[in-house]
Amino acid sequence: MLLDSPAMFRLAAALAMAPSAMAALDGSRYLWYNSPASRFEESLPIGNGRMGATIYGGGVDQVGLNEDSIWSGPYQYRPVPDGPEARPIANAMLLAGNISEANDYIMRSADHDSCS
Repeated sequence: MLLDSPAMFRLAAALAMAPSAMAALDGSRYLWYNSPASRFEESLPIGNGRMGATIYGGGVDQVGLNEDSIWSGPYQYRPVPDGPEARPIANAMLLAGNISEANDYIMRSADHDSCS
């Protein structure tokens, strides 16, 4: 049998995975730009709510970083008080197409004044 040799087995496995590999390289899954960002408003923000960065692109990457503890003052633990309860309600509003209503609800639910 042809798959008896390890090299032939690897070749067969690679050919079997080729369609999924091509799908992963599909250009429609990526953002393409003609030039790097020249100002903050053009950069791509990434982050998780506590640590963030902005990607400017270009030949030499310029990355702006921001992290909670860099700023002066004591550490502030700021959980959203009604976050776990508010999320399914906001998701339902978004799925129903009520974008503005969901935004208003989220902004009311994420009021940090009461938890600082």
